[in-house]
Amino acid sequence: MSRPLTPEVAAASVPGRRHVLSGRPCEDAIAAVRDVEGVILAVADGHGHARYTHAAEGARLACEAAVEVLRRVLTELPHEIDSVGVLHDELSRSLPRQLVFEWNRRVKHHIAMRQRLGRGSWPEDVGGTWTQGVRAYGSTLLAAAFNDRVGIWLQIGDGDILRVNPEGQAQRVFPRPPKQSQ
Repeated sequence: MSRPLTPEVAAASVPGRRHVLSGRPCEDAIAAVRDVEGVILAVADGHGHARYTHAAEGARLACEAAVEVLRRVLTELPHEIDSVGVLHDELSRSLPRQLVFEWNRRVKHHIAMRQRLGRGSWPEDVGGTWTQGVRAYGSTLLAAAFNDRVGIWLQIGDGDILRVNPEGQAQRVFPRPPKQSQ
């Protein structure tokens, strides 16, 4: 009996040409975790416009939130999955909301900590609902989680997730929508 291959996990981020030429910091964040629950990967790209003054921090927080939420999903999955369709429908409804809520909560906590840094108080009652203040932390997010029972892919914003088969052929997980004719 052969054992399944243990997945190796690696991640890297490279600043783009414009960032290097302008001396701006890279606003990307990555997370790659392999533990007993499975493998979780997350890539976030902070919005590069001047109004997103904390986009690099927003991207970092998006990756942290993705790891936490996806780890919880993997942990709470039933041992036997009766219907992949039902699981897909449930995760399609709940996962983006859970992730955005957790990202908002973390961003608001970060804002509160910045505001209270001089006073040394810990922020109380930081919720995950959207407010205008989180806009400066804008980021897109791509994430994946998998174990020996399930694979979960998530996209919030733009970007592509590619799945590569053993023969080296790549396929988009989320096909691009057809172009609208004008």
